[in-house]
Amino acid sequence: ISILAKPVIYEDVVRLDPAQLATGLSENYRIEALERVERMRREEESRAQELRSSVQVLEQREIEHLNTITDTSTQLEAALRRVQELEEQVAAKDKAKQEMLRAMAEKRELCTKQLREREEEAKELHRAIDLLKNTTGAERAELIAAAGRTHQVCSNLVETQAAID
Repeated sequence: ISILAKPVIYEDVVRLDPAQLATGLSENYRIEALERVERMRREEESRAQELRSSVQVLEQREIEHLNTITDTSTQLEAALRRVQELEEQVAAKDKAKQEMLRAMAEKRELCTKQLREREEEAKELHRAIDLLKNTTGAERAELIAAAGRTHQVCSNLVETQAAID
């Protein structure tokens, strides 16, 4: 409001000669000067009202802009939290996957070791079978049954190894 109260508003009146005003101008001239002063006052009030309205509009826009910024900031914070949650989930899944792969590798290693042991046993059985050819019927039947059991174990291990691979 202090900006609106400029002395420029009344410059037409200030330009009048004070002596003329004091000694008495014609009544029409004085009325005309008063009308000009009143018209300028109304124009100034109108401009002041326009400025106040403009300020209110700008303040409202600023409030809306700040609200938009706040809303956007809130949305970005929520999105950031969600991204962090997803990163944590991915990290947990990766860890679980690594643990599962490690366990599978250990199991594969164990199965491979058992398979080699069974292969050695099978070789021994084959040697025993060769020896069976020179044994009696009862001894031969007992050795053949043992060889069959060992062969079944080896087959199961081979299938297990194939499933793991």
